Amino acid sequence: MKLDEFLKKNNDLLDKKEIVSGFFDCFNKNDFNFRGIYVISDSYNDGVYLGSAYAKTRTVGKRLAQYLSETDTGNTLADALLRNKKATSKSEAILVIKTYKIIAFEHKDLEYDLINATTDLMNDSGNH
Repeated sequence: MKLDEFLKKNNDLLDKKEIVSGFFDCFNKNDFNFRGIYVISDSYNDGVYLGSAYAKTRTVGKRLAQYLSETDTGNTLADALLRNKKATSKSEAILVIKTYKIIAFEHKDLEYDLINATTDLMNDSGNH
């Protein structure tokens, strides 16, 4: 699903949520210092991953930083890339991740609403 299609389809859920965007190749976790959800898209603007950060000690920025770590056990995006044969090693998966764009929404419980409304983005923690 294209990112703009995702945003349009979920406009009612996303309405009036604060949006922050950036790229993994110049990622700064302090730009995402809030709790909420994020959508990750590739260079073709296809949405590839939907995730969240709601724990008291985990901001969206801290969660996204995990995706750039070869050793962090929370790197579920790299694991998904390996499972879906988009990469053959964790280090290769991180190189792929560094080509991705991030769009994040500050919110307290939006992830599960979006997971239920979206069928073609990877997320093993939700329904897909």
